[in-house]
Amino acid sequence: MPGEIIRELLLAFNKATRQKPQRIIFYRDGISDGQFYQVQIYELDAIRKACASLEPGYQPPITFIVVKKRHHIRLLPNNHNDRNHTDRSGNILPGNTFALLTFDI
Repeated sequence: MPGEIIRELLLAFNKATRQKPQRIIFYRDGISDGQFYQVQIYELDAIRKACASLEPGYQPPITFIVVKKRHHIRLLPNNHNDRNHTDRSGNILPGNTFALLTFDI
């Protein structure tokens, strides 16, 4: 059954905390740009069904985050000479987080 693993995780969370999650944050890796829509529809549907199986009407907000490693985007700072935020090549230093596209579903 789709969502069975999610249902088990929701039950474990409920058992440990005696409450249901108020929000679900879902990280996903390993999908191509062409698969994004299919994965979004299938996996979000499975999560929603798992939530509803615990209690009718239980639909917490879901944040769906796709982690991409291979891309052709270069992020550059506003000031290439600012050595507090760039390396010697002018690239942004590691450890910074950038959200190019974010939305709650």
